[in-house]
Amino acid sequence: MTRLFARLPHHWPALLIAPLLIVVMTWPTFAYIFEAETFWLPTWRNDIYMLLWDAWYSQQILTAGADYFFTDLLFHPHGVSLAYHNFSLPQMFLLGALQGLLPASNAFNLSYLILVAIACACAYLYLHYLFRDRWLCLIGIVVFGTSCFVLSRPATPHVAFIATFPLSLYCFHRGVVEERWRFCLLAGLFAGCTAWVGLYQFVCLLITLALYILAFARGRWREPAYWRAVVALLLIAGAIGWLRVYPMLADEAGLAGALAKGAGGESGEDLLAYFVNYENPFTRPILSRVFDSWSIEPGWRQTVYLGYVPMLLIGFGLASSRWRRALLPWLLLALPFLILRLGVVLTVNDIAYESIRLPKHYLSQLLPQVFGAFWNTDPFHAGAMLPWCVAACHGARALLSRFSARRRAAIVLALVGLVAIENYQAPDPLVIPPEHLAYIQWLRAEDDQDKIRLINVPMQSHLSKVYGFHQTYMGYPHAQGRPTRSPPAAYEYIESNYILSAWRDLQSAHCLGRNRSDFEGALEQLLADGFSHIVVHHRFGYFLRASLPGFAGVEPAYSDDFSSIYRLADMRASCANPALPPALRRLALGPEIEPDASVALWHLGADAVPDDAAFALYDSVFAGWQRFVHLQPAAGELALWSGGERLTSDDASAARAQLLWLVHDPARVGADALRMAQELALQNRKFCARPLDMADAIADIYVSRDFPCALIAAEAPFQVEYAAGLQIANLHLGQEAASLSLEIWWRGIPREPHSVSIQLFDEGGGRAHSVDQVIGREALARYQLELDSLPPGEYRVQLIVYGYESGKSLGGLALASGQRFERDLEIASITLD
Repeated sequence: MTRLFARLPHHWPALLIAPLLIVVMTWPTFAYIFEAETFWLPTWRNDIYMLLWDAWYSQQILTAGADYFFTDLLFHPHGVSLAYHNFSLPQMFLLGALQGLLPASNAFNLSYLILVAIACACAYLYLHYLFRDRWLCLIGIVVFGTSCFVLSRPATPHVAFIATFPLSLYCFHRGVVEERWRFCLLAGLFAGCTAWVGLYQFVCLLITLALYILAFARGRWREPAYWRAVVALLLIAGAIGWLRVYPMLADEAGLAGALAKGAGGESGEDLLAYFVNYENPFTRPILSRVFDSWSIEPGWRQTVYLGYVPMLLIGFGLASSRWRRALLPWLLLALPFLILRLGVVLTVNDIAYESIRLPKHYLSQLLPQVFGAFWNTDPFHAGAMLPWCVAACHGARALLSRFSARRRAAIVLALVGLVAIENYQAPDPLVIPPEHLAYIQWLRAEDDQDKIRLINVPMQSHLSKVYGFHQTYMGYPHAQGRPTRSPPAAYEYIESNYILSAWRDLQSAHCLGRNRSDFEGALEQLLADGFSHIVVHHRFGYFLRASLPGFAGVEPAYSDDFSSIYRLADMRASCANPALPPALRRLALGPEIEPDASVALWHLGADAVPDDAAFALYDSVFAGWQRFVHLQPAAGELALWSGGERLTSDDASAARAQLLWLVHDPARVGADALRMAQELALQNRKFCARPLDMADAIADIYVSRDFPCALIAAEAPFQVEYAAGLQIANLHLGQEAASLSLEIWWRGIPREPHSVSIQLFDEGGGRAHSVDQVIGREALARYQLELDSLPPGEYRVQLIVYGYESGKSLGGLALASGQRFERDLEIASITLD
């Protein structure tokens, strides 16, 4: 140690310049180590939330005896396997230790910079052993440690922390050359520990060690001592790595689910990613014009940029006959990983050339458990980084050999500056206001802290990382989670519960009609399993709306601008009194009225505008209608609201609907408000029927003036059900001297285009006339047949519905007569004079 510290001044370029570059290239991360008032993290990517959870969970492992490979704090009450979770022990325990001294965000920013510095230091150790030149080593650690691969991924240390690569190779290299086999044992130790840093790195490091072993075996394959050292290295690496890998392999179902993640295709495989740092603010304006599709969604592309300065240095070294032989093996060592990173087929600028299959395609078939798991291919780049930086150092040595010793330092500093500039990526930070976490203080003041179990809403899986971060402040178990590649079995409890499964699928769950028993049963199950509170996170409103109907009519126990908390016991009590106005409740529960997907429904309410939860409930209950609109009397006029947004009176979906139901409670609505609503309903329409007339609920039907009321209000409608779900609710036939008019009320119009054919057959059975027309999206349709060219006589009118593209006719059932038909349906007979 004395000798080591005595030589530290000799390494001043790396000790001074490398930390300075790390600080500058990650700025303002360093500044936020000392900023205690602001929760600031260097990236907005959701994975960063789980890193904070990992550090908190490490403390649970050390202090509370939590299981490394299983927890019931997530996916409570059944729990979830953590065998596939990307625990990265260096980051996990370093951040956990720092959080004992600093706030969470400050500790994270410091741990991120420390891990980058450790990667640089480990690379410097090996590079100095290879070159014995502090200036060449400075170039190497900048290419290695401040690369886009390392700096751009603070949220994924299980991929970006590659310090064990130079450590393992340094020990193996030195052990073989100096015949000090204990160094080979150390290489096995570091290689095995890599499995606890990240499994992607573990695979890449094993491949690298295999290539190293083969390279050194060329001159030592006859030496038994060499092979004994290699066997010892592999045994140590395998034994340590097996402790991490075995729990994964033992879970066959989890393994199948983990491998299935990449079944839909790969990401991060574009060849241009090696040559384009799209996130660089200096080059982005140019590159966005040159590479058009790259401006859509850069994704992982900015992480594997190789850099033009290292490429030029390597090219310079290859052009020099003196240094080519030393450089070429390192370039060949990087090449397999550069090719594997390209995925199964060649992709250039988002264009996949399916006919050009690459080695990963065949390796994924041969060893799917290993290579198939690389659904995102950029982790392969971990294996290329060290040989790439060594090759760049050889190229720099060839360049510097042409200059005097006095100029070498200046040239190296210039090269280092250029590498830093082209690798630089502007930060895209995450700032969390304290208001987002304010609800936690209220929860901490609740009674029976040990019995609190949470359900977080909305239940989208990517938001579970945010909720996991919140859990680090309170420790309460909750119903969902997002460990890496969560096995399908983790969701069995959620899928078995009506409420949770609906919320997870962005569907509504409410306590009305046929859903009532399912809703009540799901609530009882949650209460029996210990769940106490539901936290509704308003700031995720886009995903939240489908969940809101379950809370309509329930007073939250706590609420602010960002969160509301409901007690499950309160939700059970509210289920006995569904939060629907009487008129709408009659309409929703009345078996005599069926929803119609092409009809607008207006509710004339009392003075108050419903809140978001009530709107969501209305939309959910009346989801079968085209649009639900709430009319609110205010200041001598009507305000129209739909889905929480105010409409104008000439909105096409509201004011111009062909069919309109106007529903109100006469005991709660004044005469002036009713008159205004009726006047608005009568624009382009006429009153036709009142199917619901009760003391607390009146429903009126208004129909477009272009159609007869008989089409809607017939006592015995002509109803037809077709096989594709298409229905005729009624039809009306009108005949004039020279024309035949057929109005049809369609229901359940399918998305695929269909056509209707109206055909007239004479007394001899011959087709005298026909009209074909595509069925539109409107509920009411009129079809006109001109008859002036037909001779007098009796004619039968037949109807055929068929697929527009396939031409295949639809069979069906005429409900009134019970007649089934395969193709044509006779609807009437007419006489022409």
